[in-house]
Amino acid sequence: MLNKYSIKKRQAQILSLFMVMMMGFIASCMPTQTAPGVQESSNTTNNPNATNSAYPDPTFTNSGIFVQEGGLQSSTQFSLPLDFTDSFLVRGTSLSKYLRTLPNTTRFCLVGKYDFTSGSAKFLILSGKPKSFTDLVKKTTEYYLQVEPSNDSANQNDCLTYNLTSSLYNSVLPPTVPSASFSLSQLCATCNSSVTSQGLKLYFNNGEAVPTLNLSLLSLTISGSTTVSNNACVESSSCQARAYDCCLEGQCVNDGAIRPGALTQTGFTQAQLDVASNPERFIVYPQFYFVCASRPEDDGEDTTSEPIDPSYDANIRLMELTQLYQCLNKVDGEFSYCTLKFSSASQKINAGSPFSAEVGDVNYSTLNPNFLTGDYANTIVKIFYGGQYIYEANKTPLAPADGTFSPSTGNDDITTAQSAIITKALPANAQDDNLYLTFKVDGSCVKLGTNLARCSKNYIQSSTDLTSTSYHGSSKTFNLPTYADASPSANIIVKISGVIVAEDATTWSKATGPNRIIFNSSYPIYQNQSIDITYYVTSGITDLLKIKTAVQTQVNSMCVCGTSGTCNLSPVLNSQNQITNYECIHPNATSNEPPANQTVYVSNKNIPHRYYDVNGVNYDSGYSNALDQEGTAFSYKNNDVLKPTNLAAYTGYTGFNEIYGSFSKTSSTSAKPAKMVSVKKDKIYDLFTNSGVFSTCLTCGSDYYSSVKKIFPQSFSGVGGGYSPDNYSSQRVVTSGVYRSDDLLKRSASESTCCSALFICQRLQPRLVWL
Repeated sequence: MLNKYSIKKRQAQILSLFMVMMMGFIASCMPTQTAPGVQESSNTTNNPNATNSAYPDPTFTNSGIFVQEGGLQSSTQFSLPLDFTDSFLVRGTSLSKYLRTLPNTTRFCLVGKYDFTSGSAKFLILSGKPKSFTDLVKKTTEYYLQVEPSNDSANQNDCLTYNLTSSLYNSVLPPTVPSASFSLSQLCATCNSSVTSQGLKLYFNNGEAVPTLNLSLLSLTISGSTTVSNNACVESSSCQARAYDCCLEGQCVNDGAIRPGALTQTGFTQAQLDVASNPERFIVYPQFYFVCASRPEDDGEDTTSEPIDPSYDANIRLMELTQLYQCLNKVDGEFSYCTLKFSSASQKINAGSPFSAEVGDVNYSTLNPNFLTGDYANTIVKIFYGGQYIYEANKTPLAPADGTFSPSTGNDDITTAQSAIITKALPANAQDDNLYLTFKVDGSCVKLGTNLARCSKNYIQSSTDLTSTSYHGSSKTFNLPTYADASPSANIIVKISGVIVAEDATTWSKATGPNRIIFNSSYPIYQNQSIDITYYVTSGITDLLKIKTAVQTQVNSMCVCGTSGTCNLSPVLNSQNQITNYECIHPNATSNEPPANQTVYVSNKNIPHRYYDVNGVNYDSGYSNALDQEGTAFSYKNNDVLKPTNLAAYTGYTGFNEIYGSFSKTSSTSAKPAKMVSVKKDKIYDLFTNSGVFSTCLTCGSDYYSSVKKIFPQSFSGVGGGYSPDNYSSQRVVTSGVYRSDDLLKRSASESTCCSALFICQRLQPRLVWL
């Protein structure tokens, strides 16, 4: 029998044992002291992003490594203009597989060697940034390199290392003097012509060549100045032996060739148009053209004739420029007016031969019933002959004594063309024998490829202008031209008042015979609403754009725009707002359109809210000079961080600035407005993050059991994009994916789970599951 003392002793022993057991239980639930596995070594072979990518590489059409710039791909030589400001991509199966094995912070350097300067080896060194793209539709993930050849600062930051430059310089033999450049402009500061590199090589920025990747089949050509190199001279005879016309200013040149730099000089456009109308006029512009002192011998034939009336010649020149302008641009709704010039027209008139438009002429008579009669039924809109208009649609009728149309009405297809049989005799006082035939074509169409063009059609619902190309009645059926692709698989984009309306059973559907779209009877369309339809043409592209293609080529030649350029003309107006001339419009090298590839840096201080001042004006940048922010400035007046308020005591009211916080125009520690990214309307972009971390609460406190860990830890696996979604499973507790479908308090893989006396905890790595 136990005495009182023994009983108390036994109770103490049992209590001690119980406390030891509890201590052991709690200790088993405490996290280990191993640091979170997020600080990978820079030379590790494990890519932290690859472990979360369950998708394989895509299938490439090119078997090796290739370069892609925009929509162009090349596995051998590719070319970039000297003023190239965008980026290009290095892609391929072997490259993608190799990049999977490396951290995305690895710095690659793409190197090209140029020998266009005697005695000097020039290296172009460009940073290759590892990127990845996951196609959730095709379930593939591709790893590639993005290169910005004009971003010299980024290229130098990544690749200007002693080891790399030493490795490159040691690869050339004296007396060659090597040099390194980090952008196209740095390399070609003195280029006189296009220069091409040797086969490209890929290095790590520590100077080591990437061992498993071969880019030697790729070479980069840089298009530089138009000046011909190695053409120095003393006398013209030596130049003529090299197929030049003369020696001028110490170099061999061709008579009439454009001087380097003329394109950027004031007055060159007008001089160019003058020379286009009379090729011999270049001699009066020696500041823009090379003019030899002794003119080259010709074949003895006089191919030019002085105009009888300079005023008439100037009017004809202006008329021809207007015809070019009206063919490249829309004149009447979707119509462009294109013109054919027939020389020695009297011979065709005397023979009774017709003057025919191109087969791409249309009049939209199948779209607007009001275009079935009168001059609107014709595709021909003007006939100019003998110095006067003998026909202008809806203004000057074609007199029976002057000619007839054949057929009598136009057409609305791209397989036939309207003609005119002219019987008018050439006036005795006519200064030329040229006939100009102007007709309507679809000016909305743009050629996208050999067998693809994009066109558009606009309608105004229940409009009152019967003769407008946008006219439409109250019907909910909208016809498309006969050449439109309205097949079930065709891509057609419909907008109502600027808003895209997707195709489905409740909105609209496509139909053929005739080509059209039909809105659901219950879908509301109101009077004067604008219906814009973008459609594609997949056959007959050559006939549809034949005349416009020829005119574009002519304008490109006049404006020295190149064979693949898209130069245009712009009217020059006098003080009376009359057109006196046209000037060339070259493609803008610094287009206002946002580039397709953009790198945007977002601070962790940026929040999802724009800056609005006291007048409600918003600012996306430059708000440091703006008025004060709208609303009452936020502050913790009651010193309670759980109940933010501007009031002395919390009353349940939470203001706008209490939610987002106030912006400071001067403080570097306060929140910043949302980061603006420029995009183009209706263009599809792929947005993804390539660096950074995510946390549900950056300022939340440390773990209850370890000061080195947070309650809401940062997620490095999402590459700045937050927790990764589970694309296969949506179960809450048991899942085959990486995480549950809903968000949870996730810890890094090296951490244990934690628990407290308030919860029963299940140890399950690497996630925390509360039961």
